[in-house]
Amino acid sequence: RRVHGHNALISEIDSHEQSVDQVVNAAKEMMGDEHFAADEIQSKIDELTSMWDKLKDKASSRSDDLQDSLEAQEYLLDANEANAWMAEKLPLVAATKGSYGSNQDAINSAMKKHQNLQRDIDTYKKTIDQLADKAAACKAPDKEVTDTVDLECA
Repeated sequence: RRVHGHNALISEIDSHEQSVDQVVNAAKEMMGDEHFAADEIQSKIDELTSMWDKLKDKASSRSDDLQDSLEAQEYLLDANEANAWMAEKLPLVAATKGSYGSNQDAINSAMKKHQNLQRDIDTYKKTIDQLADKAAACKAPDKEVTDTVDLECA
């Protein structure tokens, strides 16, 4: 929602750039004609271009911050899903001695289930590695990060 609103603001800023350029060019033309207020006109040109550059820089910085925040939120969502998956699988690997079965068929069945689980874990490792790479690309501030996130991802 914020990204969408900010993109609308960026579009609005971009749509005014031609007007700003026209004002600056008209002012320079007046100065070229040796207007009596040339010094004041130059001062206003400098002020206008400085403010325009600050506006564009701040808008760009805000875009970067919003993108970083979006990436961090996506990371947290993925990390929460991974935690839920692992929490679901943990009881399956936490069997206690004596719960493997009382005969060879039961033990073979438990072994087959364990092998299937091991394949699932090996397959899911790629997802965990991708999350680790995303986390390494994020720069966390000195304060604790929560689901309201203040991360910056590269």
